[in-house]
Amino acid sequence: RSWKATAAPQAGKKAVVISTITRDGKVMEAKIGTASGSEGWDKAALQAGKGAAPFPPLPKSWAGTSLEVHWHFALGG
Repeated sequence: RSWKATAAPQAGKKAVVISTITRDGKVMEAKIGTASGSEGWDKAALQAGKGAAPFPPLPKSWAGTSLEVHWHFALGG
């Protein structure tokens, strides 16, 4: 529901968004880890990563205070 893509990247290219999710499911940080070469695609990927929050809380058994997640945005095919 958070995905609003514009210009697609070239075939074989993708954007990778790196997000840090806090124990309570909030996105503490989101940044482009790998750019696709399409500014519009990268911007949409970053917004989708931020807009998907809040996430469910991390399990009580999780020892860390946060979790780093890498989201890959590419055209299927």
